[in-house]
Amino acid sequence: MAAERPGGKLPQSTCLGRKFFSPALTGMHNLLLRMDSQPFMTEEELAVFAELTRRYFERTMDEGVEFSGATFSFGPPQFEDFTGLIRISGPCNGYIFISLAQLLLTEMLDRMGETQKTAEVCRDFVGDLASSIAGSAREHFGARLRISTPIAMTAREAERVDWPPSHLCLPFHTMGQRSTLVISLERTDPQ
Repeated sequence: MAAERPGGKLPQSTCLGRKFFSPALTGMHNLLLRMDSQPFMTEEELAVFAELTRRYFERTMDEGVEFSGATFSFGPPQFEDFTGLIRISGPCNGYIFISLAQLLLTEMLDRMGETQKTAEVCRDFVGDLASSIAGSAREHFGARLRISTPIAMTAREAERVDWPPSHLCLPFHTMGQRSTLVISLERTDPQ
């Protein structure tokens, strides 16, 4: 079944659903929904971000993405070499970020014909990637979802950020490299 969105439908990916969210994770998600007066997004809404990440790599790199399972984390996130962060507000408040290794970013830049592959170019590129995913999420969820200008940072800079206490980590592999998509959003309006 496809999820409705303004301007079209978003097909459900095979990486989503029960195969993607394990029964233990679904149980934890349901527990968090009951514990918090302003709950996380629904499982289906969270899965949209994984689907948008998969689509990005399929369209721009002609590469698949394999998610290795989702986990809730109650400590600081783990980071690859570069991280692109987007703050989100509206019906949900919080952030999403994508963290990639420099080796993956330089391979992506190479495939796009970019000759400059410095750390600064990789940093800018991961910010653009995060912005692209967040922009697609806004198209899916509607104009009420507001996204910030991307903040791109190194792993060392990301480790110094005061992150919210809980988040959903979606590790994935693409182009032979491990990466992570992290989502920490709380619903601000009732469903």
